[in-house]
Amino acid sequence: MHKTNRVWDVLVLWPFIYLILAIIFTVVISFITTDASIPEEVMGALVALGSLFFLIHITSIVLMIVVYIYAIHRLYTQTRLPDDEKKKWLILIILFNFIAIPFLHFMYLRK
Repeated sequence: MHKTNRVWDVLVLWPFIYLILAIIFTVVISFITTDASIPEEVMGALVALGSLFFLIHITSIVLMIVVYIYAIHRLYTQTRLPDDEKKKWLILIILFNFIAIPFLHFMYLRK
């Protein structure tokens, strides 16, 4: 398997990985900040961690847009699917993008 295939495999699955990490981050931060007697050093670290999370979030959005465009491009440039199937997959990608794209990738687009 090519290294680029492995990279795209991870990028296609990134929304699910990111969703789990974001939920864990949010729950942990909410439990930590419910305590009223948080030292100022800890609060500063939480603000820095929140800023890091924001940067990861923006990067994830850009990566998801790249994967979205890549999936649509690959859908219409590959020859294994008939045109009516391509139209169905395009509708699925538009409606259920980060759920449909891994299925499309692993079922049809992966070499």
